Amino acid sequence: MAGLPWKALDELQSWTNSSVVHPDDLSRVVSTWNRSVETGQPYEPECRLCRADGVFRWFHVRAIPEREAEGRIVRWYCLHTDIDERKQAENRLQLLLDVTNQVVSNLQIDDLLRAISASVRRVMQCDVVYVCLPGSDVSRLRGFVLDFPESKGFIREDSVSIEGSIAGIVFRTAKPWMGNGADLLQLGVKDDPGIAEGLNTGCVLPLIITGNRVLGVLALGRREEHGFTQVDFGFLIQVANQIAIAIENSSAYHEKYERQSLSGRMSRRNSEPGGSPTRRELGTARANRSGSHV
Repeated sequence: MAGLPWKALDELQSWTNSSVVHPDDLSRVVSTWNRSVETGQPYEPECRLCRADGVFRWFHVRAIPEREAEGRIVRWYCLHTDIDERKQAENRLQLLLDVTNQVVSNLQIDDLLRAISASVRRVMQCDVVYVCLPGSDVSRLRGFVLDFPESKGFIREDSVSIEGSIAGIVFRTAKPWMGNGADLLQLGVKDDPGIAEGLNTGCVLPLIITGNRVLGVLALGRREEHGFTQVDFGFLIQVANQIAIAIENSSAYHEKYERQSLSGRMSRRNSEPGGSPTRRELGTARANRSGSHV
């Protein structure tokens, strides 16, 4: 039971009321335990258990029964092994693979980033993940995708000022940032929406493609005090690089599709008697290209 509070021994007697097991794992753990009790087979799940300090960590749990001479189970011997670092490594590898697979997808940018941001928030155990890309107003970034289930409404999917926000600073300087609220104040950032949301720690990374061109930023935040580590920072830089490639490829694919679609319409119109592309069609094509995100 290494790392668990002593009250765990009592609480584990009543699984359905236990605060020791992570809520997302509880039903699976209860089902596995009941099956072992019924069959007498060893009990061996992997689940998140709460330490004495309130932090959930992944454990491999192995329990084997002791039987009396008649074969009746009289007690269970249980060993809990902390496997949190291994599970984090596995989840992060899977996240990188998922993001890499999105690089060659044909998803629209909204769908692409929505799928990626949800995975990033889950794996990095954050309260919020969002992506900002430049919009038509050069002084602001558009909050393109926001994954923030418990938002207070200060961070929204509309726009973020480049001046006075950490996202704007990272976008302008192309330098990643990691820190807490005090670090923001030292930078002179007092009106960042993350402060109003009650986020205590954050990590903001530029989305950079070939030629050091910045497409936007990836931002993560936590309300908990424990911050991002240097290992987290290095991993998230890799994720940001893959997201930048995915955005670039998605934009290029859909721009090519729009050009081919326009070319097809123009060819069909030219083949008709007296046909020629209208000014409205040409103007729409130009507007689509100028409104592209990369």
